[in-house]
Amino acid sequence: ISHEANFGEQHPTTAGRYSNLALVLKDLGDYKGSFVLALKAYRIYAGLLGQQHPTTMIIEGNLEVIESEMLEKGWSMEQIEALMVPG
Repeated sequence: ISHEANFGEQHPTTAGRYSNLALVLKDLGDYKGSFVLALKAYRIYAGLLGQQHPTTMIIEGNLEVIESEMLEKGWSMEQIEALMVPG
């Protein structure tokens, strides 16, 4: 994502782009990519703004929606939790 080069990986603008792309990927059925980017956005916002900030909480809600859809599509919690491991 070009915003990483322009703003750095730990910048709110970059996190916003991750979040937007996560929602597009979810709509396209790429749940793994969607979850990974939404989680990345959440971690950036939580680190910069705190867990109780409205933007962070919106991203947390998006993660819950993505997770719910993944479970509906047959993903197990173990598979989803494996995506939460950094790296």
